[in-house]
Amino acid sequence: MVDVTLISSLLYPVAAVTLTIAAAYHVLNLARNKKRQDEELKVRKAELLWSIYKRWDEPDFLRSWNEVSSWEWKDYDDYMRKYGPGSDPELEIKRGMIGIYFESVGVLVQRGLIDVSEIDDMMSGYVMGYWRKFEPVMVEFRKRHNRPESAEHIEYLYNEVRRVYEEQHPDVLKDTQPAAEP
Repeated sequence: MVDVTLISSLLYPVAAVTLTIAAAYHVLNLARNKKRQDEELKVRKAELLWSIYKRWDEPDFLRSWNEVSSWEWKDYDDYMRKYGPGSDPELEIKRGMIGIYFESVGVLVQRGLIDVSEIDDMMSGYVMGYWRKFEPVMVEFRKRHNRPESAEHIEYLYNEVRRVYEEQHPDVLKDTQPAAEP
């Protein structure tokens, strides 16, 4: 007869080796899955960035941008007469298309779904030009209508893009700063 103690002493090392192999296999599987998930995330992120930038290739969007960015006004009241709600339905659509676009990009940046440096690389000029042009109107709109949240994500996007832009191009924006009072 075979001694139970002898069999037990032989099975324990086999069980330990088997458990060690299973644990190692599990760890390798986790690492492989993590790598695959990271790659899938990169692809999804690239697709998101591409879809954001692709808007600039759409004729309606580009025509709207060109028109909205060429608008001129003296002050808030002049802006509202020319381009505000009720002025012209087509202008409202164009203004809305551009404003909602930048607001949406701002939300994505603020929530960490896209990196602001990528937006800076792709469209810093558009973002900064848009906010510089429309900031006085938006600030006055917020005051007059008690709507502090209006265009808040556009402003956030502008501030974040400008921060990155200034870090990468410290000498470029010097000429855009107001001169100091003597």
